[in-house]
Amino acid sequence: MTKTIKIKENPKEIISGLLHQGKTESIFIVCHGYGGSKDDFAIKGLSREFHKKGHSAFRFTFSDKQSFNLIREVEELSSIIDFFGPKYKEIVLVGGSMGALVASICTINKRRVNRLVVINGFFFLFFGVT
Repeated sequence: MTKTIKIKENPKEIISGLLHQGKTESIFIVCHGYGGSKDDFAIKGLSREFHKKGHSAFRFTFSDKQSFNLIREVEELSSIIDFFGPKYKEIVLVGGSMGALVASICTINKRRVNRLVVINGFFFLFFGVT
């Protein structure tokens, strides 16, 4: 079963995404890369596969698709983690490309995150690796 979830981040901002409700106590929060969305082929596919394995998966679109605001995206993902934290025993962040960077930062900052999966992470620009 898939349902729309709206998470109030602050009085003016609401994060909307799709929850693929599973039967386990784990949730996979899937983050897209720069310029992407929750409806990208890979994001949909990953979420559906996690769900097929019995897990819940949440996919969403960062609010500002036209530019990259790392601080804003970390805040949004942090709000999502806080929302799902009390409901699930295990939280796994999955991020592709720029979404991997956001997920990595949240994994460091949020003790509630149990695991991190990065796919084709985009780190070299921020850490001087060439």
